[in-house]
Amino acid sequence: MSDPVIEIGPGDNESPVTPRSKQAITEVGLPELQGSPEQVARGRDARTALLMKADDYLTELRTNGVLTDSQRDTDIVSPQQVSHEQVLSAQAALNDLRHLTDAEWWIVHAADPIEQLLQTSNL
Repeated sequence: MSDPVIEIGPGDNESPVTPRSKQAITEVGLPELQGSPEQVARGRDARTALLMKADDYLTELRTNGVLTDSQRDTDIVSPQQVSHEQVLSAQAALNDLRHLTDAEWWIVHAADPIEQLLQTSNL
């Protein structure tokens, strides 16, 4: 059974993005996790899920940042006021997350809100 298509716009020349392809893209270039075999397995699942949420959240921030910039010329009001600095900060936090190798950390923080993790400095 193939994965359902979750994103593609009409006329796009890109391949459809499926849950499996999004997971593969998320995991590319990540360092190996450290811990017991069980921790590594659970930590890998938690890390993939959190990084996929983080990517979605960062996309939302970027979109809201663009809308915020456009407000100078229009009456458009972004649902969330986001500055360019906030987007850069979240990108830096995501980069820090991607380099965390402690499997137990990913397990412990699996249920944390992604907004909180991307606002936390010195992960």
